[in-house]
Amino acid sequence: DEIYCPTIYNHTLNFDDIIRQTLWYYIDNNEIQVAVHILLALYPQLNERKRSELFNGAHLQWLVVYIELLQKMRLFIKAKQVTKHCIENEGIPLSYNPTEFDGTLLFTFQAPTLKRAPPIPSPTVPSNNKNFPPPVKEFMCSICRIPCRGLFSFCGVCSHGGHIGHIQIWFKMHDECPYGCGHRCTYLDNRSCPSCLV
Repeated sequence: DEIYCPTIYNHTLNFDDIIRQTLWYYIDNNEIQVAVHILLALYPQLNERKRSELFNGAHLQWLVVYIELLQKMRLFIKAKQVTKHCIENEGIPLSYNPTEFDGTLLFTFQAPTLKRAPPIPSPTVPSNNKNFPPPVKEFMCSICRIPCRGLFSFCGVCSHGGHIGHIQIWFKMHDECPYGCGHRCTYLDNRSCPSCLV
């Protein structure tokens, strides 16, 4: 009935505007993960012309920022899944091609120093070490296989890396991943590229 819902009869729905406004709403409210997941769900239905009309290329930046955010949060597997989905399934041209990687996404990070809270003991399972928190899973160096405590580097595509000194030495003689995954990542010295510092 027109009395209860006058807008349906007076205005046609424009789904392009709804999509654009919804995604920009989430971006403006710092909910990039929601915007990216909606974008990935709708990506197959949006042709290249439609994407450029709706977002003017900003959607590619959202994807890269979201992947970098996942990496900073040490959610390497999820970052890798999003990257792989973008490149292989949707053909989304991110700022790099994993087969022709130039090293611009090799990041340097400080290992986390905060300890996890100890788990709440289960009443049915007796625990002998109630006073010890569980070990924090640390990032392992791909070269020496020792946990990285302090600064470390890793590839933004394959998520392998290690101690900065080890990585520098490795890439003086090699151009593929020290872990052995076959990726052709290279070392980027962040001191020579101030805009690459994280």
